[in-house]
Amino acid sequence: MGKKSVLLLFILLPLIFVLLLSCGQKSPTVPPAPTATTIPLVIADFEESMCITSIVCSDCTNQVLGGKTVNVDLYARNCITLSDEPANYGTKAYSVSATAQNDNIAWLGAFPQTRSADGVGSDFSAYNRFNFSYKVNTNAPVTDKIYVNITLQDPSMSNRLEMQDIELDRSGAWDSLSLNPYTFTNTSTTLTAEEVLSIVEQVKFHVRVDGDGLSTPFVEFIFDNVTMSEQ
Repeated sequence: MGKKSVLLLFILLPLIFVLLLSCGQKSPTVPPAPTATTIPLVIADFEESMCITSIVCSDCTNQVLGGKTVNVDLYARNCITLSDEPANYGTKAYSVSATAQNDNIAWLGAFPQTRSADGVGSDFSAYNRFNFSYKVNTNAPVTDKIYVNITLQDPSMSNRLEMQDIELDRSGAWDSLSLNPYTFTNTSTTLTAEEVLSIVEQVKFHVRVDGDGLSTPFVEFIFDNVTMSEQ
C-alpha cells in the first residue's frame, strides 16, 4: 500500500467511525398525541329553580312529561326536595309514584325532554354511556321485582333506542346505573343507533312491578343526575 493510500485511509477512518456511530443510535421516541375526551353532558340534575332538565333550550320548556297505563292509580310526578342525602345528589331530585298492579304490565313513567334549540333534538352521538342515580320506595311484597325500561327517542317517536327489563334495587337506598346506549334495541328501520342518538328529544323511564298480579302496591321511583358520558 502506498503512502498516499495510507494517508487517505487515516483521513477516512474518523468519518467512517462517526457514520457507524450515528447509524447505531435509535431515533428518539415521539410521545403519543393526547387523546381528546368528551366532557360529560348533564341531561338533568334538577338543581334549577324550576327543577327542569338541564339541556340548553331556547324554544321549549325543558319540562318533565309523564304517563301511565290502566291499573295505575294515585299517579304523581314532582320535583322533590331531598333531605339528609349524600351531597352528590344536591338538594333536589325527581319523583314519579303511584299504586300499580303487580302484573309486570301496568307502568308509570316520567319523560325528561331533551329537545335542542332548533327543535330537532339533542345530539348524544359522541357519548357511549347513559347514567343516572335512583332509589325505589315501595311496599310491594318482598318477592316482587321492580323494573324500569329506558327509551331514547326522536321527535317522530318512530326512531327509538330501548333497553327493557332493567331490575332496580328496591331497598330504598340510592343506587346508580351506567348503560351503553349502543347496546339498546334500535327500533328504527332507517337510522343507525348513532343517528338516533344525534336527534334525541325525550328520555323515558317506564317503571313497573313484577309479581303475582293480585295486589296494587305503592311504588316510587326517584331519579337524579341523568348524564351522558364517554367511556
